[in-house]
Formats: sequence, C-alpha cells, structure tokens
Amino acid sequence: MKIKELEAFIAVVDEGGIVKAAEKMFCVPSNISKLINELESRNEQTLFNRDHRELTLTPYGRFFYEQSKKFINDVERFKEITLQSQEIKLLIGGIDIALDYFLPKYIYRYQIANKNVNFQILRGYSRGLESMISNHEYDLIFSDGPIKSPRLDSKLVFQEQLLLVRNIEIGDNPTIYSYGKTCTYREYTEQWAREYLKDFRIIEIESYPLMLTLIHSSMGMAFIPNSIIQQNIQFKPFVDSNYSIKCDIYMIWHKLNKSSALTKFIEYFSLE
Repeated sequence: MKIKELEAFIAVVDEGGIVKAAEKMFCVPSNISKLINELESRNEQTLFNRDHRELTLTPYGRFFYEQSKKFINDVERFKEITLQSQEIKLLIGGIDIALDYFLPKYIYRYQIANKNVNFQILRGYSRGLESMISNHEYDLIFSDGPIKSPRLDSKLVFQEQLLLVRNIEIGDNPTIYSYGKTCTYREYTEQWAREYLKDFRIIEIESYPLMLTLIHSSMGMAFIPNSIIQQNIQFKPFVDSNYSIKCDIYMIWHKLNKSSALTKFIEYFSLE
C-alpha cells in the first residue's frame, strides 16, 4: 500500500467525508475516492460502510484507522529526525602525499562550509585504494592516475613529481630506497632504474624522513616527492635536477555512486 492512500483514508475519517478530505489534500474528490478504492482492494477488506453519501467505518476500518495513524505519525517523526540530523559521512582514502601535503587545507575549508558532512579519512597504497574504490569500500580516493576503468571516473586535482635525491655518485650498483611493491612510486622507481642503471639494489624503507637522513649521511639515494623536499629545504642541494618522475594525484570515484554529498565534494574541487 502507498502512503498517499493511507493519508487519503485518514483525511476522510478526520474531516468527515470525501469532499473535505479533498480540500485538505488539495485535490479533487474523485482522486480521494480512487485512493480509498485502491486501498480497500489491496487489503481485500471494506473500510467504510456506504449509505448513500454517508461513510462510516467498518469494524476493520476502525482498526485500520488506528494502525494507519500510528504508521503515519512514525513516518512524520522519521522525517523530522532525518531533517534535523542531516549528518552525512564520506569515506575517503588517500596516499600519504595527498593526505599530508594537499588535502588538509581543502578538507578544513570544506568542513567549515558543510558542517553536516562528516569524514572518515584513511591512508593506503595506490593499488589497494584502487581495488577498494572498485568494490565500493570507499566513496572517494586520492591516488595516482589517471585511472582507466569502465567503472571509475577520475579528475586531476594536484600536480606532483618525484625528485631524485642523492649525496653520492650514481656509480655502479647504487642503493635505492623505496616504499614496498604495493606503492606505485616503487614501480616508477624500478622503471627508472632499469632504464638508467646497469645494476642496482632496492632497500624498502617506508619513511621519507629516514630515507633523507640516510641520504644526508651519503648512504644511498631515493625518489622523494617534491612536496616533501619543499618542506625540507636543507635537502634541496641534494636534488639531481637531471631526473624527475611525474606522479600527479587524481581524485577517483565509482561511476555508480550517486551520493549528493559525493557530488558536492567533487564539485567543490572543480571550483578551486
């Protein structure tokens, strides 16, 4: 049964007839009659005794009226609660660079303008994030891109590049520090090494500060995001300007996610 049918039924009882019920619901009497007939047909029960133009409730009609009132009251309370507490939660994932160096000021400004939107923001590696957004485990991710998938959309939001930082000669068989294989920066680093080096070894270190400390001590080299170098200017003399790797950051979301909160969040970045 439909809420409109229940509302029409209650209006007929409360107003004492079809004509007044129609006035209350801003429609013609024939519409009210049709809704009542459909309601009786669905229930396979007669709700009104019909004596010429006079309508009186049947025993079942009295019971149905009480239950309908309770149901409609519950619906109205539900509407009030949801309108008063319109808190929306967006689940966002991102790689370290996006969360630490790009997103803070944007999230802050967006939160000030949209106080009803709550965030859960988690960090992860590119491959894992892309798998999770494909499976609807995130509403949005910030990762390397552009991503090519029939199920996903993406938009460039931040420009970034990896800079080669070293305090040693490249030489033969240099040590290269890099994150693990679940990070696309590792993939970029290996591609560069295979192209420019005859031999090399990679040591996994998932900490840029530790990498920089070792490089400062003339131990190894690494591709470090430019954002980190800009905030650690003492390492700028160690940047080899001959080599860099483009690694722009994209906002990525599932095409089937039609959430209004997500749409507004994406539009917010379009305005920036």
